[in-house]
Amino acid sequence: MDSRLIAVSNQILRGTVDNRLRASWRIVIAVGLTLAGALGGALLVQQVAIPDLFVPLVAHLGAVLAVLA
Repeated sequence: MDSRLIAVSNQILRGTVDNRLRASWRIVIAVGLTLAGALGGALLVQQVAIPDLFVPLVAHLGAVLAVLA
């Protein structure tokens, strides 16, 4: 039973031809990192007193850094 469960989970996460993650999972991870970075940037903006002009810049910078990481 355990080997069937492992085989099914590997088939869902990985392709049958190669050993890489499926493209859909890679997209979900990238979107999740982007949202986490934007949330982190927004939280940083709330903690640090910066002018209103730089608020979107800091939030977007956090999202970009999260994706690059």
